[in-house]
Amino acid sequence: MRFASYISATASIRWLLVIITLSSSASASPVESRSPDDGRDSLLEAKRSLEKRASIPVTGAKSGGIQPRLEIRQLMRNADQWNMYLLGLDRMQKMPQNDQFSYYQIAGIHGVPNIPWDGVTATGDGVGYCTHSSNLFCSWHRPYMALYEQILVANAIDAAYSFPQGTLQDRYLSAARNLRMPYYDWAISPAQNQPAYPNIFSQTQVVVTNGTASVTMDNPLHLFKFTDMSQLIWSPYLQWNITYRHPTSMTPSAKSQDNNAANEMNAFQEQAQDSIFRLLTQPMSMGNFSNSAWARANNIGGWSNIESLHDNVHNMIGGGNYGHMSILAVSAFDPLFWLHHCMVDRAYALYQALNPNEWIEPMAQPQSSFWYNTGFMADANTQLKPFHSSASGEFWTSNTARYTETFGYTYPELQNGNLSALRAAINSLYGPNPSVVAANPAVRRDTTRVKPSDDASSFSSASSELTFFGPWTHKRPSGDVSTSSSSSSSRQGGANYNNGTETTLDRDYMINTRMLKGALDQSYTIFFFLGDFTADPAGWATEASMVGMKGVLGSSTNSGMPGVGEGDGNGNGGKARDGGRGWNGNRANGRTTVDVVGAIPLTRKLLRRYAQGMLMGLGDETVVGYLKRELHWRVRGADGKEIPRDKLPGLKISVASIKVEPATSVDTFPLWTGKWTVHTDITDGRPGGYGKGEPY
Repeated sequence: MRFASYISATASIRWLLVIITLSSSASASPVESRSPDDGRDSLLEAKRSLEKRASIPVTGAKSGGIQPRLEIRQLMRNADQWNMYLLGLDRMQKMPQNDQFSYYQIAGIHGVPNIPWDGVTATGDGVGYCTHSSNLFCSWHRPYMALYEQILVANAIDAAYSFPQGTLQDRYLSAARNLRMPYYDWAISPAQNQPAYPNIFSQTQVVVTNGTASVTMDNPLHLFKFTDMSQLIWSPYLQWNITYRHPTSMTPSAKSQDNNAANEMNAFQEQAQDSIFRLLTQPMSMGNFSNSAWARANNIGGWSNIESLHDNVHNMIGGGNYGHMSILAVSAFDPLFWLHHCMVDRAYALYQALNPNEWIEPMAQPQSSFWYNTGFMADANTQLKPFHSSASGEFWTSNTARYTETFGYTYPELQNGNLSALRAAINSLYGPNPSVVAANPAVRRDTTRVKPSDDASSFSSASSELTFFGPWTHKRPSGDVSTSSSSSSSRQGGANYNNGTETTLDRDYMINTRMLKGALDQSYTIFFFLGDFTADPAGWATEASMVGMKGVLGSSTNSGMPGVGEGDGNGNGGKARDGGRGWNGNRANGRTTVDVVGAIPLTRKLLRRYAQGMLMGLGDETVVGYLKRELHWRVRGADGKEIPRDKLPGLKISVASIKVEPATSVDTFPLWTGKWTVHTDITDGRPGGYGKGEPY
């Protein structure tokens, strides 16, 4: 695996600016001259150059050589690059929507308006070129992110030329040329007293240096403003002239509730951290890692995947009432889409570095897109449309887009090419910490509470310190020793006991989920609880007893919301415009039929409940009995309302565990040994639960 940064001594790195027109509202000064590093002499000449090309080559940002993409909070500490990032993004968002290099058109590649980009016309009956539940999920999004980055950095460079010539201009040109798009690490533990959802995402305005003055402008990370919504097919997007997060309603007067997005992402952080750690440290194929499509041949532990984790983030940020991020076809218009998918690409790059021999295997596509239909066989040589690799019309493939350096970027953990250092970094960022303080429970809503079973516990809000001796072993704080008498049959070899109760946990517990992706024709999220929970779906994500969530990112709002482009549920898709196609997809009785899977780590939550005295031992029999009594799940739709579990076709929830051996050093990973055990007693006979004797 080639992942160390390098700059070819023989390559002449020249920047091709793809911006052809800036909107009148973007404060661009007339351009007098350009550095040779920018690869053009003027905006007009760049426009003329591109107009002569048969295709637009996606190169990524090549100015400054190979540069690292930084986490958003790290980029903010680099004042000059942060300034140019905001100026570049602001210019990009203000380009006319009919410009194929505009923010609107680049975002529209992913879903609506469902029109050709760079001359690549529709051959499939789905919405957007994006690949989901597909072996191409990670590899298709790589050149997509590179195209966005290419245009973003070009705008930043052009903004730098608005500064007075001389030292000041040189300073900001250097910052712009070395700039790469940031990622939002939603899995990392935030700094003390800081939220997992950075405050900058919620700020409506920012202060930037533009020319020689500090000016206040609208924050381009907060929302995107549409000038024309007529191509967005569905309501309420036809009426909304800005992007929304957790909108208060589906009316034109709706307001965003970024505080709700922040609360849900803060609640999700621990699950994300535990999930990323397992994705990068457990042995799994590229097929298992990269996408959520279920294959019966997958082993039980293979239900973890990056796409499933990605779906959760979409739904947590978009929220109820069809916030943009929660619906696949319009999600790319939200500015956070790009930071989120940059994080997904980073996880993909880290996986590649750790597993250089794992690669894309052929797979029949389970659902349609704009450029292929259901059943299309895709492999590592499949053209990743609409992204051309040259002006003469060749397309990128997974093979040719395999390495980040090809597009002019890397990630901080990959810069020195040292696998031992990479493993140590992953352990440090995402592994079980030597000391973890239980998160303060979210404020409980003053609403009716649900007690699903007679013996469901109402759990304590007191936080306690957890100390991990190896990845999964744990001891209670001094003076808090359980006197429960677990049977000897539940004891694992090598475990520790105190008064007959096992006090170490050498198994990893996971909730596995399987469901029909399009069962509800909308996005939805399953929430899991240990104990009581509020009856109000709006409070589920931040409920103190919530231990995990599984989001499913729906392709559209086809039957859930009215609009001029809605389908009729009989295979007749919605209307499209400007040469595009309406949505049909892989549908049975109007709904997509692909099964998707995901997994939610439970081990940290079990250790916390043991520390709080709610779980009386860590032996398998004790844990299984506790989960049988206390584990519950509910479903919330994209409209924010509860969906009865028995109304979700194909839903299968199970709990599985596997023995784990602790890591032996800071640069090694734990070992998941033996076979996974499915604990059917926990879910048998419950709505959506996996039952005894069912095929897995």
